[in-house]
Parts: sequence; structure tokens; C-alpha cells
Amino acid sequence: MVAENSVVPVDSQAPPRLIPSTRFTLALLVFFAFVVQYAQRVNLPIGIVCMVNRTRSIHHNTSMHVTTELPNDISTDYLNLSTTTKKPTRVHQIKGGFFNEKQFHWPELEQQLLLGGYWTGYIFTQIPGGWLATSIGAKWVYASSLGISSLATLALTWMYTMSNTQFYLILILRFITGLAHGVLFPATIALWSVWAVPQERSTLASIGFCGTQLGTSLTMLIGGLFCRYLYAGWMYLFFITSILGFIWLALWTTLTANAPHQHKKISDRERDYISNLT
Repeated sequence: MVAENSVVPVDSQAPPRLIPSTRFTLALLVFFAFVVQYAQRVNLPIGIVCMVNRTRSIHHNTSMHVTTELPNDISTDYLNLSTTTKKPTRVHQIKGGFFNEKQFHWPELEQQLLLGGYWTGYIFTQIPGGWLATSIGAKWVYASSLGISSLATLALTWMYTMSNTQFYLILILRFITGLAHGVLFPATIALWSVWAVPQERSTLASIGFCGTQLGTSLTMLIGGLFCRYLYAGWMYLFFITSILGFIWLALWTTLTANAPHQHKKISDRERDYISNLT
């Protein structure tokens, strides 16, 4: 006999477990999508440190340069070489290929434009990203986003053979990357509105968004090491982040679907559980 104040469950079956499950696999893929997105976002701000030559030669000498710049990574002797110059100057010996790697001579304005080009594109696709996700499905918005950005990032490796006259091409590539990435956050909201029941929505969304922090921190760490220890290390930074995007793209298109009823490998129990509560 049931007590008067007891709660009788409508469905005697417990909900399907979260780990492992198709929806948890989807959360992991969203996690790695944000790892790739943020790695591609910050690769240029990290790489530009070892791309741009900030020294300006005063004397043309094959073994010695005198500059008024004061980079932090060179041991220097400060000399007053002219009575008319109040700013201390210094002489430094160029060693190895570190300065030779810094093949670009972009002024500060051009560097600022390159770094801002990503965000200029990013702001234009926020609202269209949500509309596209509800129209064609979040799966293909995700795939198009990181597919396009990975191609644009891979194209940045061509800078190794470019001259400074290719500044506008690089700016366009960063603008395209920003356009592509702008749809991801709106598409994520649309994705979980279909795939996550209310009780699990915050958990699954949080798993995915954690990738933003990991992608940023790893790229900063690895990018700094590449710039310091590899010749033209910035080129490998662009190459690796683009290849990671292509690997993720192959997994995403194979293992995901726009909705539970379209997924080929989801169990009937999990599909019904999600469909009945979303």
C-alpha cells in the first residue's frame, strides 16, 4: 500500500546513463571543437612575437648592428655613441638564426590591423550563426565553421614564402577565420536545445565550453616553445592548429547528427529519452 505523501514515479525506468552515451560523446566533440577554435584564434597573437623584426639597423655591418630598440631577450652593453642623442643606444651581436626568422617588417599599425582582423569578422556572424543552426542544423554549421577556418589557417603557412607586400592577403585570411568562428557559440545553444534534456543541459554545455580555456592555454605554451626553439616556429603553430581542425572535422561528420532521431548509432532508449524531454 502506497503511503499518502509518497511520490510515485511516472516512469519506473531510470534515465539512460550519461557516461558512456551518445550525448556525452557529442559533448566531448564540442569540447575539442572549442579547443581547435581557440587554438586558431590565438595562434597569430602568439606567433607574431617571433614573426616581426622590431630591430632597426643604424650601421650596416655584417657582424654588428647598433639599434635604439631595447628588446628584452638580448644581453646588451649600453653606449653613448653620440652627444646629440639622449636616448641610450646599444650594440648587440646577432646570433644564429633567431633574428633571421623574423622576416616581416610590419609597422605597429599593420600588426594591430592583423590582430583586429579576426574580431572584425567575428562580430558579423553571431546572429546568422543561430539562424543557420536552426535552419540547416548545428552539425553542418560546426563542420563549415572549423572546415573553413582550418583552410584559412593552413593558408597562413604560406607566409613563410611571402614578402611584406602580402599583408592584405594575410588580413583577409584572418577576417575569414573570424567570420567562420563567429557562428560556433550560437550554434552550440541550438545544438543543446535539441540534444540535452533540461536536467543535463548545463553539464553537457559546461563540458564543451571548457575547451576554450584548454585551447588558449595550450597554444600559448606550445607557441612560445615553438618560437623559442624551432626555426620559423610560428609556421608550425599555424600548421598544427589547422591539421587538428581537419582531424576534428572527420570525427565530427562521422559521429554526430543534427538531432537524436537522425543519429545512426544511438540506442532506442537514449533517443526516446532525449526526444520526450526536449
